[in-house]
Amino acid sequence: MGEEHAISTTPFFREGNPRIMSGCQSTPLDLMIVDLFLSEGISGGDVIHQVRKILPDLPVILISAASAWEIEAAKRALPTVRVLRKPFSMASLLALIQELKHE
Repeated sequence: MGEEHAISTTPFFREGNPRIMSGCQSTPLDLMIVDLFLSEGISGGDVIHQVRKILPDLPVILISAASAWEIEAAKRALPTVRVLRKPFSMASLLALIQELKHE
């Protein structure tokens, strides 16, 4: 694809985490990729809802190895989020990023 992407990671999330909230406000984000299931009872959906309070139009890719039922439930709860089921190829991820970039 020939493009470079800057990646910012946050290893943990708690509701209202100042690191995430300040990062969303100070760093221009083009896309968020988050797993459906995170540690300590926090879900990717929780993260998406928090970030969308600040960046309501941010494109999001939700990745998961969850069951088909859990993924369908996530799609219903988060209709504007794109879902990529694990395992996936890097080519699939990059194609979805490109697709979102041009929406």
